[in-house]
Order: sequence, then structure tokens, then C-alpha cells
Amino acid sequence: MKSKVLLFSLLFIIVISQQINAQCSVTTTPTINASALTCGTAPLNLCSGILYIGDGINPTTVIMNGPLDLTCLGAIQLIVRNNGAFDFSSGNDYLTLGVGSSIIFQAGANLIGGSCNASERIYIGADLIASCNGNGPGADYSFAQLLALGGYNIVKASFSPTAACGSGIFTLTADPVPGAGATIKWYTVPSGGLPFSNANPYITPTIATTSIYYVEAFYSSSGVTTPRISVTATVNPLPSTPAIGATTQPTCVLGTGSVVLNGLPAVGTWTLTRTGTSGAITTGTGTSTTVSGLAAGTYTFTVSNGTCTSLSSGNVVITAPVQAVWNGVSWSVLPTLSTSLVFNGNYSSIENLDGCNCKVNIGNVVFNAGHTLNLIDAVTVAGGALTFNNTASLLQANNTPNSGNITYIRNTTPVINLDYTFWSSPTSGFQTLLNFSPNTSTGRFFTYHNIWQYTNPSSDVFAKGIGYAIWSPQGTSASLPTVLPHQFIGVPNNGDVNITVSLAAQPISNRLLGNPYPSTLDADAFINANIVGTGTINQTISGTLYFWTHNHTLSGNNYLSSDYATYNLFGGTAVSTGTGNTTAPTRYIAAGQGFFVNTLANGIASFRNNMRMGSNNTNFYKNSNSENLEKHRIWLNLTDDNSNFSQTMVGYGERATNGYDSGYDGLYFGTNQFVMYSLLNNDSYAIQARALPFSNLDEIPIGFITNTSGNLSIGIDHLDGLFLDGQKIYLEDKLLKTINDITHAPYQFTATQGIINNRFVLRYTDQTLSNASFDLIENGVSIFGSNNEIKINSSLENIKDYTVYNVLGQILASKNNVNTNQSAVSSIIKNNQTLVVKVILANSQMVIKKIIF
Repeated sequence: MKSKVLLFSLLFIIVISQQINAQCSVTTTPTINASALTCGTAPLNLCSGILYIGDGINPTTVIMNGPLDLTCLGAIQLIVRNNGAFDFSSGNDYLTLGVGSSIIFQAGANLIGGSCNASERIYIGADLIASCNGNGPGADYSFAQLLALGGYNIVKASFSPTAACGSGIFTLTADPVPGAGATIKWYTVPSGGLPFSNANPYITPTIATTSIYYVEAFYSSSGVTTPRISVTATVNPLPSTPAIGATTQPTCVLGTGSVVLNGLPAVGTWTLTRTGTSGAITTGTGTSTTVSGLAAGTYTFTVSNGTCTSLSSGNVVITAPVQAVWNGVSWSVLPTLSTSLVFNGNYSSIENLDGCNCKVNIGNVVFNAGHTLNLIDAVTVAGGALTFNNTASLLQANNTPNSGNITYIRNTTPVINLDYTFWSSPTSGFQTLLNFSPNTSTGRFFTYHNIWQYTNPSSDVFAKGIGYAIWSPQGTSASLPTVLPHQFIGVPNNGDVNITVSLAAQPISNRLLGNPYPSTLDADAFINANIVGTGTINQTISGTLYFWTHNHTLSGNNYLSSDYATYNLFGGTAVSTGTGNTTAPTRYIAAGQGFFVNTLANGIASFRNNMRMGSNNTNFYKNSNSENLEKHRIWLNLTDDNSNFSQTMVGYGERATNGYDSGYDGLYFGTNQFVMYSLLNNDSYAIQARALPFSNLDEIPIGFITNTSGNLSIGIDHLDGLFLDGQKIYLEDKLLKTINDITHAPYQFTATQGIINNRFVLRYTDQTLSNASFDLIENGVSIFGSNNEIKINSSLENIKDYTVYNVLGQILASKNNVNTNQSAVSSIIKNNQTLVVKVILANSQMVIKKIIF
């Protein structure tokens, strides 16, 4: 009987081979009775290859309300889709498929039994392949088993691994239903062709790309071949191996290294795995990343895109920072700014020393006078001792905290009994003021913030950036000036220091500050950072600094106010006679030095590491300036027969005007005793800077105060700029109505005690010109804005030259050799800004006026 079925099946397959792809679907929602399904009638018309039950989405259940014979469709694939079902609940019904058919239950399909007796059956031809309970005569499976197996006359496949990365070998296993009597055939094409293997399982060769295999099962006993299915062996490409980019090695500042990795997956989130000296796993996005925090060692990297992991990168080698170790005799390597300095023995400097950082473990380490320890980073004193002798410097670039105490030795200038020195500590810690100067009377420690303030030396410690006035130790000679060493002990100051400054009730506000660092402070940088109007950090101070020289002894319970040396961006004035410092202050403020600032606004005065310098640490309390501005200056001295002395400076320079300029004009500082100054708007100035270009018709009133009557003299201390080229300098005595050449010799005169502001005028020609004439000429010059031009008109004299400045002293426009009585400036954009216009007339008189344009 079965042989006849086989013959019919083969003939039938041959006949319908051209229609094998014909298919139809039962998609009635939600149910359809089996009795409604008739071959040749919709939905079973033209249905000879595949019959779908359901659309895979919506529920479609065939109610088996009677037998359903589909043999009329021939050998088909009956595919029950997701949400499709056969329901045999009514009982005593059966489904019959044609010989050679397959029944396939996709995921989500169902096969529902009824009372589950043997009469609920499924046949393929005459073969009973399943009954509800599996107990029917000759039934191969129960409904539950058939559903779990996924059908009948089918082949399923499994494979291992599910996917490979880069390449791999796959094990492909075919699972036929039924399993008995099946021969497995593997193909490379979905239909036709010859099998390349009958192995089960089949092990592929190593493949580097995704490959599709096809498998069917053949039952020789029935001649049935299952539908051929595909099996995909997936090979995913590996992510690109991380490409090693720039590698940054550790330094003594940053103790770990880093590496840039390129070529990472451009899409999605990747996972980077580090192996080697230390391991880590990180995630990120983008084609490049920087891996930091790498200690000395060797590392490799792989990257995963979530599916596959790349090959391992090449080695990334991180080397430890180099240490220059001093063993008490020699260095292990030559110290440089890239090496850590380690002291394991006694050391005495013979020159400057560079290093990245410094650690003292053992020994007495001494930096001698004039030598600089120049570091990028921190100082650590773990053991031994680190000492900086007078005028030595510790310079640090980074704002990193130091640890451990140093000793910084600072010598006074020559002092006698009752002299005050202005100090500022380069260290911080527990050293009290009395520890610093133990032999000073405890009632003689002060600081100043708009008033003198007593400090308790037994309990008060040095505050960063604050200046302290401390009396000379008891027992100091009253007649023999003596240099006294003092020791600051503590952690060396480093980094930002901010000091509060505030305005007082009185017209002038001052605060005693000081260099907070164990190195030279650049006065110009400090001024430019804090000066009112243009300060880059704060705008609180006038820009003039005052240094106490203690050059003269206490007299009548008073000190001479002329003992203050003065410095600003235009230069400095000295107290060139006496027992203390007789050199003019420059831009270099030595370590330990206190000084006064004049406060013009409430706020902060700031010190920064970039103001520190590693040289010129000798002028405690070379004329140079951080900016190469044009300057022409005269230093005048006032002296008497009692060795009293005062110095003032006047001159002409860039950025200066004939009005008050912060940082360039410095008020006279102190009490009314013996002092000389120049006058501007009835104020007394130790330093007065006037506008360029220089005119020999300019005149500067000179005033003075004397606390004695008698013989005095005013003379030139020194000159620079154009005054070294033969320009004559005169002092007009309005009392005696004389004009006196002081270019080579001082002017001698007598005066009575008091304040004298209207007697002397500094001038540069001995030709008199009445004030009325000056006023007439100046009033004849008019400067004003008209439309988009600045008009300059002179009614009495032709215009020779003109220059237009902004308030910062920058030149916006200029013209020489105008040689007419009117001119116009059209190159400046009108912006309602204050401008200064300087006009030189044909008679060399200078006229300066401000306008808003």
C-alpha cells in the first residue's frame, strides 16, 4: 500500500513542479469553521504549494467542526502562523493532508485538543502522524508533542556558535521530524543543486564572511523530502584595532601618563578594555579617546562595539619620571626642569638649580646667597633641613601646595636702635612674630590698615601678604648701623594670595602689604594687576608703592617722612643718605619686604605666582621696567646743612598725560617734615609723569617742606632719556626773580621753616613768557568734534604737530609738520569716549585738552 502512495506522490510532484510556489491563506478573523473550507473555493482556490493559516498578526482559528480533507491540494506545506490555530475541541474530528505534505507550526501557533480521545487526529495521506493524546493506533505524536516539535516532515537546525567575530568554525546540527529514517542533506543553494554533505552535525571549515547553508531531510522509506531551510553562519567583522596616538609620559608634576587611541568605532557606544600593568574597562563614543592616569608600565587595548572585540593593540609603554638624586656627593643624573630633585645628603649650592619638584629626605640642604631653586611644582621637606640664605630664592611655577618647613634667612639693611623694618613673611605656619624677632620689645610690633594697629607678637603669626613694622631688637647699637639676620621658619608660601583693602574716613587710605613669596616679586606685574582703572585682576590701588628706609634716627618722637622711597611704573625715588637702604626701589621687591600701597577703592589686592621672579632678590625694603616705554626723567634732591635729604622725580613718558595718571603719578607719602615734591592740581607728588612729546616750554611747580631754617640746595641727582643729550634744566626762583641753570650744579638758597609751594618752578628755558601770554595762546587753541571729525584750530600760532590718545595712553592718530592753523582728524570712529589731544604749536608751546568724541 505504501509503495503505491510513493509512486503517486512522485508523479504528483512532477506534475505540479511548475506550480510549487502557488500559495494561499486562511485569514478569517477570529474563527472559521472547517466545514466552510472547500478545495477550489476561496480561500482554498489556486492553493497547491503553501497554505497559511493566519496572517501572522491577527488571530485566525480553524474550528474543527467536522473532518477537513485537504488531500485535494496535493503535497503542500501547511504553515500555521503566529496567532493561527486548529481547534479540535468539538471532538471526533480529523485533518488529512496529501501524501508528501509537511505541517509546520511557527512560533505563537497553537493546536488545541478537545476531550483528547483517539478520534481527534491528523493524517498525512494514510499515515496517522498525531492524535490528541497520542494513543491512537499508529499515532507518532500527541498534539502537544507535535506542537512542541514544530510540525511534521520538517527539518529544523541549530548551530554553534550563534555568531563568530572575524572568522570561525560552526557546528550545524539538523533536527528532522520525525527523526527516524531521515537522511540529512546540506546544500549551498536554496533549491536544486547537489548536496555537498550528509553529515549531521556538519562542521564548517574556517570562514571569514557570513555564509548561508541550506538543509533538508529525506526519508527513503516514504520518498518524502522536507522543505529546505536556510542556516546562516554569521561572521561579524572585528572593530578596527585601536591605533596608538600621542603618548604623554609622566612628569614630576603629573605622576601618570596618558595615551591617545584613534580608530575607535564611529557609531554607537564602545567598550575599551585595558590590560597589562593595570586593567580597566571604560565606555564611550567617538573615534578617538584619551586614556589618562597610566602608571609606569606596559599596556594593551582592545575595543568592543557590543558585538565583537578588536584585536589587541600594540604595547603602550609608560616610563616613570626621572629622579635626580643627590647622595651627598653627586647627582644620579643631571638635574633639569623635567627631573624630580631628591636630596639624600648634605648639599650646598654653587649655582642656580632647576627641577620639576623637590623632596628633602636627609641632610642639610642649603641654597646660598644669590642662588635660585627654580621649580615647576611643589617642595616637600620630609626630613633633614632646607635653608635659603639671604638673597637666595625659591621660585615655583604651579600653584601646588608645599609641605614641610623651610628656613628662610633675610638680613636687614643696616639698622640702629629704635629703627623699624617693614617685614613680610615668605613662609606660613606656627612662627609667631615674637619667635621671629625675640629680642624686640613686645610693644613694638605693628601693621597698618588705614591706621596703625598693634599686633600681639606672642600669639600672632605672620599672615600671607601682610606687612609688619617691627622695631630693631633691644641691645642694637644706637650709633653703629648693624646688619641683623632674621629667620622665617614655616611652609614656603606658594600660589594665589588675596588681601582685602578698604577706604578709610580720611582722604588718603593706605595698607601695609608685603611680598608673600620666598623669591623676588615683580612690582610692575603687581601694580598692573591691581591698579585702579586698568588692573587685570583688581582695580583698587593707585599704582605707587612706598618703601620705608629707616635712614634717619628718631627725632622728637618722630621719624622723617622723607625716609619713604617711592616706586611706580614710571620709576623710583631714593633716600640716598642715611643708615638704611640708599638705593632707589625698582621693579624687584625682595623676599621678606613690606611696603605701603595707596588704596583708591574697596576690594582686593592680589599676588600671583606669575609675579614671582628668580633674580634681583637683593634690594631689600638696575633701573628696569617690564615695559620698554619711552621715558625722559629728572631726579631732584633737596638737602640742608643738617644732612636732611629728600628726592623727587619728574619726567615725560608714554601713557602719561599732564593730569593725574594712576601708576605714573605718585603722591608724596608721610608727615610734614623735610620733603620736596612737585605740584599738580595743588597735590604733592613724589613722582610726576607728564605727557610726550617733551616741550621746552613746559613748567612744573616744585614745593618743599623744611622743619629747620637755614641753607638748602636743590640739585640734580641723575637723569635719563633726552636730558642726557644736552637739554638744559633750570630752576626759577620766583621769590628772588631769578632763573638758575642747575644742569651741572645745584641751586643754593636760604629758607625759613615751613611749607613753601609757590617759590620754585622747574623749567627748560631761561626765556620768560608771561602767564598771560601762555593763557592767550592756549585759549586760542580749540579742539572739538564736528560730525565724524575732530577739529583742531589755532588762532594765534600755526599747528606744528598733534597726537590723539585714548585714556590708556594708546596713540590713535598723529601728524607731524601740519604747518597750518587748522587741521581735522577723520581716522577715529566716533564712540563717545574720552580722548586726550596734544598739540605742539609753531612756537614749541604744548597745549593738551580732553574731549568726548
